[in-house]
Amino acid sequence: MGIFILRRLGVMVVTALCLPFIVFWLTNLYPNLEKLAKTQGNFRMSDEAVASYHKALAIKPDYAEAHNNLGLALRDLGRLDEAVASYHKALTSKPDFAVAHNN
Repeated sequence: MGIFILRRLGVMVVTALCLPFIVFWLTNLYPNLEKLAKTQGNFRMSDEAVASYHKALAIKPDYAEAHNNLGLALRDLGRLDEAVASYHKALTSKPDFAVAHNN
């Protein structure tokens, strides 16, 4: 019984120590995913870019730049209705986002 309690306590301590790192990593991951998606788009890897933008938006749903750039990638794929919806989400998240107004 004592070993079980010590093991359980060890898991709680490790979790408490790792949690700030995990939160930091997750909250700082979305800009890197967005940069990856931009690079993929530059190399005409639009399908991959769309997937990366979706991952970034799963972490930070109100990331206007990612919505806008997702719209560009979807436009490149000919998925115009989805592109327009992405532009609208960008403007909903950031109404003064001039770049999205031009798309």
